[in-house]
Amino acid sequence: MRELKDQYRILREYVAGNKNWSQTTLAKVNLKGAILKEINLNNSCLIEVNLHSCNLEKASLQATDLYNCNLENSRLKNANLSGANLGQVNLRNAHLEKINLTDAYLRDADLTGAYLRDADLRGACLQGAKLDNAFLVGAIYNNETIFDPDFSVANREMVCVDSYEDKKLNSATPKASTKSDNVLVTKNMSYRGVKYEFQPQIKDFKMAKLNSQQALMKYRNQLC
Repeated sequence: MRELKDQYRILREYVAGNKNWSQTTLAKVNLKGAILKEINLNNSCLIEVNLHSCNLEKASLQATDLYNCNLENSRLKNANLSGANLGQVNLRNAHLEKINLTDAYLRDADLTGAYLRDADLRGACLQGAKLDNAFLVGAIYNNETIFDPDFSVANREMVCVDSYEDKKLNSATPKASTKSDNVLVTKNMSYRGVKYEFQPQIKDFKMAKLNSQQALMKYRNQLC
């Protein structure tokens, strides 16, 4: 993990053509308004980074720690954030069309007014997330997606994909790309190596050994 405290370096090198910043620590830097299309920040630590109004279209932030980041008004169309930690992230009015959030952790995230058309939410944890006025038409979820108990999918025109259909998609022979083919299928309820048990009757995560706060601290210590 390389540590980068100077936000101007990443901007200079990005303009010069370097888009590979995987396994980088960028904690608490200010990248407000930056254009970082198609950047690779997989497995990075971006805790409390200011990404307000950033353009991150088609960016890859798989398994990246974005805890408490400011992504308000940001553009993440077609970005891949599968397995990312987005706990308490500010995503108000963010453009998240066709974003991949499979197995992402969005507990207590603020998605007020976010545009999530055709987003993939399979296996994501949205417990406590604010979804007031969020646009969710075409968003995909399954029986492993966890919403807050007060949230209702009724009248939102979301797409429910059950486990049987997941298995068919996962085992299908690759063919010409379609909207469904571009979706990463996630079945296991786990987050960075810590396994969870999904209980539909209470719509909550139950960890095998650690409570959620201890787990989050463990993830950050390992990643950063």
